[in-house]
Amino acid sequence: MIENIGQAQVWAIAAIVFGAAFLLTGLIYWLVFKLGRNINIEISPGFFTPVSVTFGLIIGFLASQVWSDNSRAISAVMREASALKTIVSVSEIFPEPTQKMLDSSVVNYIERSVNTEWPAMQKVTSYHGLIDYSDNAGLREVISITPQNEAQSSAKQQLLAAYTTLYEARSERLLLSGTSVNPLKWLIVNAFAVILMLITALVHRNNKKSAMVSLALLSLAISLSYILILAHDRPFTGYISISPDLLLSAKPKLHSQ
Repeated sequence: MIENIGQAQVWAIAAIVFGAAFLLTGLIYWLVFKLGRNINIEISPGFFTPVSVTFGLIIGFLASQVWSDNSRAISAVMREASALKTIVSVSEIFPEPTQKMLDSSVVNYIERSVNTEWPAMQKVTSYHGLIDYSDNAGLREVISITPQNEAQSSAKQQLLAAYTTLYEARSERLLLSGTSVNPLKWLIVNAFAVILMLITALVHRNNKKSAMVSLALLSLAISLSYILILAHDRPFTGYISISPDLLLSAKPKLHSQ
């Protein structure tokens, strides 16, 4: 459920989060000032501080995880694109048939990544199933090359290193496409949010207007935190996601015309 929300556009995520926060605020206000108006419960204002600090730390950890996954995903795509450009550049040292073979391998890799892998990575389910380490046709082609001179021998070693980097970066990209904040973390965060709002209402139960303003401001702050995390929850999914433009920029000019 929560992962489906993260796939929506930012305005839709904001509408859902603000709507849920509005309903929760109204429910807590009703529980404290209507249903529990005759229940005498005193909450010390000092109790608000440890709960709010704990909630803030949890939100910070979630945001750190999400941004770390996004940074790693971007880095993986950049390393993929760099390796592809290296293959295209180094292939110019070899005779035309070998160069065309290597360029064709790069084009096929990019087209498969963009047309097959990217749409699959944008689904809710992870894309781990397509990590196939036997899919190394380009590397086998490089191994089959027989260098004719020292320059080609050095170029072959560069190609082997580039393909190794390429497949490692691809595997990391595919693994990161399935990362997200797990349901247990969301459950705990939601529980803390409810507790924090209940404490706020109880601390201000002697002044309804003060309680409503405090609940509204707290609800707004929590909602903005949720929107930020949900919009970046999965690196390749949703309105704010990593595009395959870097890979497309590595496509050999000879085959992109």
